[in-house]
Parts: sequence; structure tokens; C-alpha cells
Amino acid sequence: METTFDRLRPLDNQDLLTIHEKTIDILSHSGMWFESPRAREVFKYHGLRVEGSIVYFNEQIIESALKSIHPKFLLL
Repeated sequence: METTFDRLRPLDNQDLLTIHEKTIDILSHSGMWFESPRAREVFKYHGLRVEGSIVYFNEQIIESALKSIHPKFLLL
């Protein structure tokens, strides 16, 4: 099965939702590697699961972080 996609087409809301859902899945199940022991300590302090150098995020933490940022920003 071949899928074609116009790389110049702007992402629509469904595209963005799919990216968000897949990102949460990856961060929850595969986690993210952090070299800094201090960073891992901070994540663990805030209730995230830390195994070795891998930090596993959950949807609630991600949603909370997203709510704390400004909805618009300027790339220079």
C-alpha cells in the first residue's frame, strides 16, 4: 500500500492531534533519555517514573506542561 502526502500542505487539526497522541505514546512507553542526574532527580521528585537514565512521562504531566506555556511564539 502506497501512501502519498503533500509535504507542503499545512497540518490540519486532525494531523496535530495524531502527532500529539503518538508523542504521548512514545514518551509514556519508550521514555526519554536524560544525561543529567539532576534533571532525572527533578522529574522523579515530580512523580515521573525514572529507570536509569530514562524518564517516562504520563499524559497528565504533559498536558499540565502544555497548559503552562504561551499559546503563541515567534521564531526568529
